[in-house]
Order: sequence, then C-alpha cells, then structure tokens
Amino acid sequence: MYLLTTASEGVASAAAIVTNSLLLFGVLFGPVLFIGVIIWHVVKTSRAWMRDRKQNLFYRSLPCQNCFYFSNCEALPCAVNPQQVLTVEARSCLDLLPIEHLKKQRRREAARHFLK
Repeated sequence: MYLLTTASEGVASAAAIVTNSLLLFGVLFGPVLFIGVIIWHVVKTSRAWMRDRKQNLFYRSLPCQNCFYFSNCEALPCAVNPQQVLTVEARSCLDLLPIEHLKKQRRREAARHFLK
C-alpha cells in the first residue's frame, strides 16, 4: 500500500510541475505573443495603406481623370487611346480634351444662344 501511495504522489507532483510550467509559460509569453501579433498587424496595415496611397497619388498625377474621353470603365477606359490610358505615356497624350475646356465652351455657346 505504501508503494501505491508514493507512486500516485509522484504522478501527482509530475502533473503539478507540468501544469505549473505551462501556466508560467502562458503568463510570461502570452502577453509577449499578443503584443507581437498587434505590432505585426499594425505594420502590415500601414504598409498596405502606404502602398495604396502611393498608387492613388500616381493615378491623380495622370491627366486621364480630367479627360472627356475617359470613362473609368474596366473594359475600355479610354475610347481614343486604350493602350496609353492610366500609364506614364498618358501625360503626353495628343488627344487630351480636358473636361473644364468643354464646360467653358458649352457655357459660351449657351450665352451666345441666350443673347441672340
């Protein structure tokens, strides 16, 4: 009977050691792991934000957005030069027709028609 008690106490103490060591590991490294995941997420999100911002600034620098022929359609974004649309080559597009120019022209025509 004495042997069974010592053997069961040995198993119980080994289980207590394992439980205590796992608890200690969780208490020490749990917050570190949590903070690491938060930092990883912040870095990943900020990189994606910077990439998107850089891409948006590039597209804003192109004259296509203000052109009459630009439709913002994925199938055919520009009816005149579909191979040059939204590229660096679009800055030297010969067929660029600014929307502001058309608005001014339409206002002049409306004023002429009104004055007649």
